[in-house]
Amino acid sequence: MRHIHGRVSPGIGTNRAKLERRQVGIPAQGSRVRGIIGFPIRTRQTKPKMATPDATVHRIRCDAVPQLKSIWDEFNASELPRVGSASSLFNNQPGVATEIKKLGKTCFTPPPIKQSFDRGWAFQYDQQWVVHLGRMSMHADLALSSPLARKIEEVFNGEARLSGYFYYPPGGFKEWHTDYEDPPEEPEKRWRVYMIKTTKDNKSWFQYFDTKNRIRKIMDRNGYLNVFHLTETPPLWHAVYSNTHRWCIGIKFEESVLETLLEEHGQ
Repeated sequence: MRHIHGRVSPGIGTNRAKLERRQVGIPAQGSRVRGIIGFPIRTRQTKPKMATPDATVHRIRCDAVPQLKSIWDEFNASELPRVGSASSLFNNQPGVATEIKKLGKTCFTPPPIKQSFDRGWAFQYDQQWVVHLGRMSMHADLALSSPLARKIEEVFNGEARLSGYFYYPPGGFKEWHTDYEDPPEEPEKRWRVYMIKTTKDNKSWFQYFDTKNRIRKIMDRNGYLNVFHLTETPPLWHAVYSNTHRWCIGIKFEESVLETLLEEHGQ
């Protein structure tokens, strides 16, 4: 099954905000296990040679902006999936559960991932949701026809739209990636915008690999909009990990709308 992406790519100006971040340690790891679908997996102690630019994460509190609060209220009231843990999604496939857990652990070691796996590996969870590696995604056609999608277009007069709907249970993750594994977009359009809902603040996070070969965490806050920019040369390696229930939606804005939000409400 094809992976459903939350692809967000509006271009905006060069407005920058203060970066909230915290350095974390990088544990060494070395092992050999079997892959998710039979591919050999290798991890070894190595220091990546690539370096990525320092990222800036813009944060906008949803209840501080009337339009965002309206969308947040709809999102917060939505019926959302909830499972005990990421591994519980694979109770009938213990071998797969083990390999998914090992893949999640690569979020705590430097990129790129030193193991072979199928980025598009997924299976149907129910009529609405698909399990894709360490997270769940709502079917794109259902997401785009949802009340939340209609609310976003209504509030911003068609200048914003829903672009993805995701759930990360405890232990859930999005593995290290650059988004250049997929067909490239125009550089000026490579922005990512996500509205975050979580049961506990500071228990899930976005992370990236900085110019000094360190993993940097940006801790999640419930009811915030996170905005960050991707670069191609060198690529920005980034990932998500959750120790709680984390839901997020991707929103694609017209350039002028996003720039105004950042200038007036970015922190």
